[in-house]
Amino acid sequence: MSFVIIGLNHKTAPLNIRTSVAFTFETLPLHLRDCINLPFLKEIVVLSTCNRTEWIAVLASHHSEELEAWIQQNRKLSLSEWQKSIYCHHHKKALHHLITVASGLDSMILGEPQILGQVKAAYQLAKEMGTVGHALENIFQQIFAVAKRVRTGTEIGKSTVSVARAATELIHHFFLNIENVKTLLIGSGDTIERIAIQLKERGVQTLIIANRTLERARVLAKEVNGQAIGLTEISEWLKHVDVLFSSTASPLPILGKGTVESALKGGKRRPLIMVDLAVPRDIEPEVGDLEDVYLYTIDDLQHVVHDNSEKRQEAAKSAEILITQAVDHFWQERTNGEEVSSVIQKYRAHGEAIRKCELERAVAKITQGQPPEKALQEFSMRLTNKLLHPFCRELKKTGATEHKEALEYAKKLGFRT
Repeated sequence: MSFVIIGLNHKTAPLNIRTSVAFTFETLPLHLRDCINLPFLKEIVVLSTCNRTEWIAVLASHHSEELEAWIQQNRKLSLSEWQKSIYCHHHKKALHHLITVASGLDSMILGEPQILGQVKAAYQLAKEMGTVGHALENIFQQIFAVAKRVRTGTEIGKSTVSVARAATELIHHFFLNIENVKTLLIGSGDTIERIAIQLKERGVQTLIIANRTLERARVLAKEVNGQAIGLTEISEWLKHVDVLFSSTASPLPILGKGTVESALKGGKRRPLIMVDLAVPRDIEPEVGDLEDVYLYTIDDLQHVVHDNSEKRQEAAKSAEILITQAVDHFWQERTNGEEVSSVIQKYRAHGEAIRKCELERAVAKITQGQPPEKALQEFSMRLTNKLLHPFCRELKKTGATEHKEALEYAKKLGFRT
């Protein structure tokens, strides 16, 4: 059995590749069901966010090539794209990587807090789909425990710049006074909610919330004293707003170049800042070619905010030490446990083989006319002798070589009657 992580992220793959690989809320459950039917795979969790997609799996063998090839074909990437973008971690290194991810140390913005919730959501979905077994259950409980210690026991959880904060900081690069900036937010998930709240706290007066489900838009709009609209009304509002944030789970872009160009026709206007935080993208890249439109993606945010970076880098060093120690301890316990289980299985198999052999011998004796009482007496004596002989032989060797620790351990086996 092998624990492996296969994936790509913002460090290894550009946005267009990450977009083609990413899953939506609707497609991920179907993909998990396809994965678990693979003959070489035992358990799996798939983590898919704007910055990464990772397959966290327990395989039947120590070879991950079959899963890598299947994923490449399933996600329809060329071999060259796949080889340039992919990474593969096994066993202890895989555990270290996943704890690092869950702790926010591998994020585009160091220490961002949302990733732990995303890892938990991926694990919970896999449990609901029946693709998590005993092995991944133990591994993920360890991941959550260590990630929590990292967040509470180091400075990485403090002075953190989240994706939402980085997105709102972007506005200050264009507007000195943001109170009068008219803002349109598309979506109603966690990222959009955080941005809306931060904008309200910074004094922004006009917040328009657009969502496919109008009722969900109304809930968020009420919280930030904004206005709710449906997706069909977006084009009407584009000519009136200064900034647009979008983060939905749509598999296809919801704003194209033609729609935006038509909406902005008519007269000179201030620049329109558009921030697309979705993967797959909500806004077609060609929109950025339009005059007076400035289009930013999730990848652009890492260049926007730099405050507290030195403090967070120092915190990351402390967190790395904590993670390494936890991984070493857990993996040693896991390795020892597997070795003990293997010995127990072999000893049980050995005892079962002896039992069957002696039982067949006793049955044959009875069939030949030997009294059952005598046959059973011989059976019990032979079975006891054969089971205890290896133990007694090694115990005598221990006594002869004065291995007192081994002798004391043998005593603890406890021959209770």
